[in-house]
Amino acid sequence: MFANTDDALRSFINDFENNKTLANNKNYQAFSENVSKEANLFIYSSIARSSNIYSSFVTEDLSQEIEKQIKLIQKFEGVGIQFTFNNKLFYSTIYLKYNPEIKQEISTLWETKLDTTISSKPYLVINHTTKAKEIFVQDDGNKIYLISNTGKIIWSKQLHEKIMSDVVQVDVLKNNKLQLLFNTRSAIYMYDRNGNDMKGFPIKLKSPATNALSVFDYEKNRDYRIFVASENKKITCFKPDGEEVSGFKFDKTTSLVYMPIQYFRADNKDHICAIDVKGKIYILDRQGEIRIKIKEQLAPGIRNFFIEPGKDYSKSYIVAADTLGNVIKISLSGDKENIRFQNFETSPYFDYKDINNDKTKEFIFLTRNKLKVFSADKSLIFSYEFPTKLSGAPLFFLFPDGSKKIGVVSEEENKLYLFNESGSLYNGFPLTGKTYFSIGDINNEGIINLITGSSDSSIYVYQLE
Repeated sequence: MFANTDDALRSFINDFENNKTLANNKNYQAFSENVSKEANLFIYSSIARSSNIYSSFVTEDLSQEIEKQIKLIQKFEGVGIQFTFNNKLFYSTIYLKYNPEIKQEISTLWETKLDTTISSKPYLVINHTTKAKEIFVQDDGNKIYLISNTGKIIWSKQLHEKIMSDVVQVDVLKNNKLQLLFNTRSAIYMYDRNGNDMKGFPIKLKSPATNALSVFDYEKNRDYRIFVASENKKITCFKPDGEEVSGFKFDKTTSLVYMPIQYFRADNKDHICAIDVKGKIYILDRQGEIRIKIKEQLAPGIRNFFIEPGKDYSKSYIVAADTLGNVIKISLSGDKENIRFQNFETSPYFDYKDINNDKTKEFIFLTRNKLKVFSADKSLIFSYEFPTKLSGAPLFFLFPDGSKKIGVVSEEENKLYLFNESGSLYNGFPLTGKTYFSIGDINNEGIINLITGSSDSSIYVYQLE
């Protein structure tokens, strides 16, 4: 094989090793039924994907004409030309397939098969040696995997429980070598990039965890603090060596804490915030002492909350939405505001982010089959209705050009959606996929990749255009 770049060769090798050949392509399999099985010379072209190739072999005028007619060209699925010499006779055959309904999907860069279906979002983590990205994931058999940027399984380990938290990278040795940190119900795990337990880990929790762990680096000096809440209603703080912080004196919450604990600074002070299932707010200092007593409460059963720090307590807010989609804003000085948008058919997932870079946060709601985004003045920015029921929260991504995207997974439909800030679908979507997904530049080449789990127990890596 010869190629103009090493990237082209690498792509060819990855495709071949992952059986991404013409023989396994469903479109080509249907096409090949109309051409001879034997030929001395056979040329095949996927027309809709080859306009740039055609343009490079013709005059500039004809190349411009191809660009003008690109929509028409993309309605032709493929063309095959065959030349055959047999019994002193020379045969030539051409087959052109017109298919105006064909959708040119984004192809996968590579695919890797796991032992069983994937249960977690595939996380992009940094290889501290090469600076390229690797993929960490857990399957439905509770096995965890670290996968290279070319799809090779570096290592795998068997756990006995599902991971509850995000997978966080830390540098506990302060030597620019990164570790993987996460928790299950019964333990907190930390692995080096070779899959070895770090000293002091796993931490066996005295009481099962009720929330995803949180990691704070107060002074940005990598002296991390790890927080987790448990069924005994206690909040425990651990050091990066696995030891419990004896100086953290907080006793118990009134009810269980299911949402991750958050850290923020306001009024030039550190604040640690936990909210229990009944909506009671706990604002603590680093030692676990109550820093602010807030009488007002959020609604019971909220799924997440957001902190909006301001110049002082009266301008700093905790924001959440109740099960009906009504937004509640409570200032750290104790003032409460209720914001009503509309009646939602089902309890929505709520998020509060600036998605259009206008310096103002938008109100984002995802119900079973609708995505709605409202501006600060409660006007509807965009709405999208899905053909099937959804079951998860929306995802958010920042692209290299500064634009922001919203991701949605339809597990029932086995489709991934990615929305621009205007509400239009990103080019090539929806894509095939069944799990939450990550987006990033795996090879640090300026190319955006999407990583997801499929219904056939594989990790899919797409190259977005």
